[in-house]
Amino acid sequence: MKGLTFFRNECYDNSGCVKKLPHEGQSWWVLQTNHVLRHKQFLLGNNIDISTFRYVKATDLKFNEIYALNFYDANSYVIGSSNKVPELLEFNQNKHVITFTEMDIVKLGYYGKTMAKKLHGYIYVPDNMDYQILIR
Repeated sequence: MKGLTFFRNECYDNSGCVKKLPHEGQSWWVLQTNHVLRHKQFLLGNNIDISTFRYVKATDLKFNEIYALNFYDANSYVIGSSNKVPELLEFNQNKHVITFTEMDIVKLGYYGKTMAKKLHGYIYVPDNMDYQILIR
C-alpha cells in the first residue's frame, strides 16, 4: 500500500439515497500519492472546493480489509435504478487506483502545458474513476 493515498469528500451526504449498500465499511477513493497535487488542481480547475476533501496516506490509515466496488454499479443501486447489489471485489492496486495523465489536447500537441492550464486551470485528468474503495 506504500505510495497510495486515500481520499474522500467529507461533506458528501448520501442519506437521501433510495437504498443503502449492504456492505459495511467506509468508502474512499484511492490514487497514487504523487498524483494528489494533480487531483487538487483538477478539482480547482472544475471550481470544486478542495477544503472539503480529506487525504490520508495508506500507511496512516488503519484497516483490516480492503475491497473495491464498481462505482457505476454501486451508484445505480443506491439511486434505485438497479436492484443488483454491487459485488465486493478483491482490491487490485493495478486496476482500482486512480491515475492522472495529461489532457489529450496536451498529449496531441494542440496546446502546450502553459496554455492548457490557462484555459482549463489544470492539465491532468483522471484515467479511471471507475472504482470506489471500501475499507473495514
